[in-house]
Amino acid sequence: MAPYISPVSARMLKEAGIGYVDFAGNCFLSFEKIFIRIEGKPNPFPQNKELRTLFSPKASRIMRALLNDPFVAWKVDELSKKAEVSLGLVAEAKKILLDREWATVSPTMLYVLKTGK
Repeated sequence: MAPYISPVSARMLKEAGIGYVDFAGNCFLSFEKIFIRIEGKPNPFPQNKELRTLFSPKASRIMRALLNDPFVAWKVDELSKKAEVSLGLVAEAKKILLDREWATVSPTMLYVLKTGK
């Protein structure tokens, strides 16, 4: 029993001969003359994790790329490739940078703002 068992986990459990039930309504029970299988119910408890800091190991790659070339205007996909991180992580970092007013955007580009006096 678990809050949610993903299709990959479900397959692994079935292959190991282990039954399961989750709170979403998915289950696989097979014993004696009983066989119950319900699949495809979505996760009722999705986790939307937000980036908490720009100084985590992966997020710091984004910061290094931005600060190494401060006069470059970045597209999210280019920055993702340069920093070797996912597009989602770059989007989260961009959101934090904009909220803190450390960067600005044009319609398609991200710019680091000049800081200090």
